[in-house]
Amino acid sequence: IPVLAMTNVKYILTSEYLDIPELKLVYDNIARIYEIPTFLPRAYFVTNWTNATSQNEAENLFFNDQFDPHKYAITENYCGPPPELSQNTAITNISFIKYSPTVVDIRCQNDSPGLLILSDYNYPGWKASVDGKMTDIYRANFLFRAIHITPGVHLIHFEYDPITFKIGYTLAGSTLFFI
Repeated sequence: IPVLAMTNVKYILTSEYLDIPELKLVYDNIARIYEIPTFLPRAYFVTNWTNATSQNEAENLFFNDQFDPHKYAITENYCGPPPELSQNTAITNISFIKYSPTVVDIRCQNDSPGLLILSDYNYPGWKASVDGKMTDIYRANFLFRAIHITPGVHLIHFEYDPITFKIGYTLAGSTLFFI
């Protein structure tokens, strides 16, 4: 259930009765709908994180019973500013300006430095910028994209722009030219 909650799953639809304390039954007729009250939004902000130096270490931290994605994140090979080790009580306002398969624009207002985590798979080829300046994308919570942001109001832009697209377009254009 914690992994489903972290991946933005809010409801589970089933015909079976689920005896899981973390779930709340919200509809019971022909099918049953269970709510996961602890689900995380598509984008959220944390001020605490632990950096794993290997994938194995990240897996161990991720599957530890003490891991709570509401309180902190697990990054891999993070090389940005260190966390402030606060209680993750930062005031944050996150809103999506655009959300498409290849472009995500977010407005974030936060009062402390931390990581903005976008609960989309951290697939190679994504690029990010904060207020028009390119920034590094880190893997967070073993699956997702995260960027470090400073306090203030920021416009964050994620764009899927893999090198394979450019190679494909170049080859297709060259082929068309020769034909």
